Amino acid sequence: MRHPSLLARQLTSRMRLERELGEAVAGRRQAGGVGPAVIAAAFLVAMRIATQKWLDDETRTMREITEEVLDQMAQPFA
Repeated sequence: MRHPSLLARQLTSRMRLERELGEAVAGRRQAGGVGPAVIAAAFLVAMRIATQKWLDDETRTMREITEEVLDQMAQPFA
């Protein structure tokens, strides 16, 4: 997808989803002071990575791969 208007529309849609997800988790207690915008963005990145891995390796379920990616994201950066 390289057409500028399609890219802009896709970005707008992703940003809207990220904002709505952030609003949905905003009322919940945040571990370690991580804000809802960071949680929403991290989750959506995890879903994008999991989807790509699932498309490349259809031997495991999307759920298994998603859990693996989320577990990796929960680890501290070294």
